[in-house]
Amino acid sequence: MSVTKSSIDLIYDLISSVGEEFFKKVWLCSPNYSALCNWHERYPQLQLVNSIRLAKISEGPERRCANLAQNGIVALNMHHNDWNGGLVALAHRFELAGLQLDIQTCRVCYATPFGWESTRWFSDWTDRMVDAYKLSSALSRSLKNFPRVHRPNQKRMPGPMIKFF
Repeated sequence: MSVTKSSIDLIYDLISSVGEEFFKKVWLCSPNYSALCNWHERYPQLQLVNSIRLAKISEGPERRCANLAQNGIVALNMHHNDWNGGLVALAHRFELAGLQLDIQTCRVCYATPFGWESTRWFSDWTDRMVDAYKLSSALSRSLKNFPRVHRPNQKRMPGPMIKFF
């Protein structure tokens, strides 16, 4: 009798086949908090991300961030409209990376110079995001003397993101 593997088992096997160092480069997203906790229990090497809208966090953002950190989830991903400076600071307080979803417009320009260094941008519209990033880079050069927030322990987030819905 064969046992059918779940998608997380197959993804883990695939990442494992590439090599241990690849675990740090792949970030897996899900809105399902309990699934993330179960995945972390089974596969603690995985970089797991809670992808959710702020309005759907029933316990509130502070409790959610505390729970994520306590259970080994490394990042909180919300739509760019849900983020503000206080929520970025809150995520950083719990050593979580903050991810902005759907940031393919000039919102990148607003995010870059104002202390969002550990915020990762990604979008379904990569070409638009790259254009916005180029504009953002030009803006950053013009604001190079603007004070920036330095967080020595911030997480670097290289690599692809995989979303589970």
